[in-house]
Amino acid sequence: MNNDGLKQVFFICCLSLFGWGNAFAQDSTTLEEIVVTATKRATVLQDTAYSVQALGADTLRELVADDFIDFFSQITSLSQFGEGPGNRRYSIRNVQSIGEPQVGLYYDEIPIAGLPGDNLDSGFAQMDLKLWDVERVEVLKGPQGTLYGQGSMGGTLRVISKRPDTEKFQVAAQTTLSDTRYGGFNYGVNGMVNAPIIKDTLAVRAAIYHRDEEGYIDDVSATLLGVTQEPREDANYEETTGGRISVLFTPTEDFSLTGLYYFQRTDTGGLFETFPEFATGDAPVANIFVEDMFDDDVDMFNVIADYDGLDWVSATWTGSYMEREISRFDDTTRFVITGVFGCNEFNYFISCFGAPIVPTVSMADESVKAWSTEFRLTSEHGGPFNWTAGFFYQKKRTHRNGQVGIVDGVTGAATFDENRVLQRRIFSRQNWGHAEQLAVFGELGYEIMDGLVATVGLRWFDTERDEDQNLVQPFFGNITGYLPTQVFSEDKLIKKFHLSYDITDDALVYFQAAEGFRLGGPNQPGGFQASAPPFDSDSLWNYEIGWKSAWAEDKLILNGAVYYIDWSEIQVQLQDSTGAFDYIGNTGDAEIYGFELETTLRPVTGLEINSGLTYSRARLDGEQGIPAGGILPLDLQDGDRLSNVPDWQFHVSAAYRFPVFGNYEGMFRAGWNYVSSSNTQLTDILQDGSRNPSFHRNGSYDLANIRAGVSGNNWDAALFVNNLFDNDDTMAARLVDNEPIRTVIPRPRTIGVQLSYSFDGE
Repeated sequence: MNNDGLKQVFFICCLSLFGWGNAFAQDSTTLEEIVVTATKRATVLQDTAYSVQALGADTLRELVADDFIDFFSQITSLSQFGEGPGNRRYSIRNVQSIGEPQVGLYYDEIPIAGLPGDNLDSGFAQMDLKLWDVERVEVLKGPQGTLYGQGSMGGTLRVISKRPDTEKFQVAAQTTLSDTRYGGFNYGVNGMVNAPIIKDTLAVRAAIYHRDEEGYIDDVSATLLGVTQEPREDANYEETTGGRISVLFTPTEDFSLTGLYYFQRTDTGGLFETFPEFATGDAPVANIFVEDMFDDDVDMFNVIADYDGLDWVSATWTGSYMEREISRFDDTTRFVITGVFGCNEFNYFISCFGAPIVPTVSMADESVKAWSTEFRLTSEHGGPFNWTAGFFYQKKRTHRNGQVGIVDGVTGAATFDENRVLQRRIFSRQNWGHAEQLAVFGELGYEIMDGLVATVGLRWFDTERDEDQNLVQPFFGNITGYLPTQVFSEDKLIKKFHLSYDITDDALVYFQAAEGFRLGGPNQPGGFQASAPPFDSDSLWNYEIGWKSAWAEDKLILNGAVYYIDWSEIQVQLQDSTGAFDYIGNTGDAEIYGFELETTLRPVTGLEINSGLTYSRARLDGEQGIPAGGILPLDLQDGDRLSNVPDWQFHVSAAYRFPVFGNYEGMFRAGWNYVSSSNTQLTDILQDGSRNPSFHRNGSYDLANIRAGVSGNNWDAALFVNNLFDNDDTMAARLVDNEPIRTVIPRPRTIGVQLSYSFDGE
């Protein structure tokens, strides 16, 4: 059966759920109430007058959600592009460009700091821990600058883990076995133990997981350069081990102290990119000359102290430390021979400076260490006023060791000496960055009349950053050694104005004008000049009208928002005067407008239907300036589309739960999501009027997943199929100069089984 036939069967099955649901209908039930802490106080999700979505533990399990790529399609306005695990850039409402992260990322109360990145593009490789033993995922859309600070200019993503239970001994285990087309056998195992040490006072919870996933991209022999590299099968494998240990101490009813430790180790054998023009059949292939890989090590600590012993206020202090180290190997053979040495794949051995310079690897060891603390007070008194106030401090250090060198022409492997120096090295530089930030923030709400609340939020921050560079070995030129320290400082006041009105107990509307910002900073000079100008922060104003409503005794939820975003001084990628090295600068403005619609329907017992629709038009606005001293290779014009973001996104899912026998319950879930086209670059025209060789238009893509299972008596067994129609459309692409295009496709059709066991003691 072809894919069109499969899709017809799939949609017939989805529609049949309605009839199936009526056949088993008993008493109607209402939707589950979800409590979130997005506003830094506990609120019921449907009563929270902001654009917030949350996915609970049961939903994540039914989605077979293991990481970000498995759940992002369920959240309106949330998108991503990247090259595999830990190598993605997140975006909300299409606020996306090079530079610092634009989505604030939190694991519990740990603010995740970005890596230094290639030329300070620290927003590219955002962290992506596995989702085992997670209570919920919260996504706040629109700027969250007053409560969450810089980096939340598009929104904030929060992953909240399950806390220790001081009353019950608990055990949970899960295994997932699957097979991927063009790949092979995959498995994952999870385990959790919750142990009360002192009943009602002290408990420990430990969760651990391991993943072993076969690759599905074959690296075919690279023959164009005359090298004899051995081909690799299933090159983009992933092996991940991680977990979390948490301790909860509650000596009194009013005070709790929570300690958490996260760790994760990920090794991948490739960057999850395919080379379509080298494919000879349906199987995805790559065509590279070196062993590309990505290793990612994460360690994080978090301490949270909560006190609510006073009638009028509760207090929270949190301290955290995070350390992340990655090692990345990327094939830059084609870039070096064309962009640096001016040759091509066919004449390099004739005219490229004598000795062969291929194959060539670009290697980067990067690390970030960040210490953060926050103290906040939240009002608990009655009356018309409610407020939150606090301060935040963070200190961050980054290091990047970047090298380019020649690798073995047969194996494609890189070799090092005892000091981590790449053998046959042709370029090397090291960078050290330091940053400190202090902020004070607060929000004050006042109930003007019954149901009508006005809120003002402010955040003032002061930051200092510096960047040191040692240019160990340039491609050309005489500049070597330590270059002048680049220094940057900035302070700013961020504002938010919010007005909400409870029309009835089941409906509310709100209006918000909120400012979002992202830090500027010093640049890393390239290699042909001793300095590069700093880049300024960019900021935006988000204006939105939103609503939340429940109908038919809470069996139907209709939520939505309409927004307009005015974005100023966008950070973009520039080039130095030679055109060989990139750095970050500011150009002009952009505007984004769109809407979000979310529905949840539970017409009969056991049947739940969810859908979401997003339209977000993101375009440059007005004349785009070129900073002095730099080269903007693109001919940017008013109306050019922002890169790597879709205009349309849509998802729909239906889940039906029904009794089968005894205490057992059956479940069937089917979901489909659609993402419209995007561009890899802002424009396809260069300043000289020629075609931009790095421009590519990615087509739209859609994915369908199904899951069916039975649960009861502490057991859960399910069969699932991800990417049901084996869609291989492009999700993201990378095109450098005149190199062959590299694309990221969905994981091919994966069929598997998931078995779970849980025990709740007394």
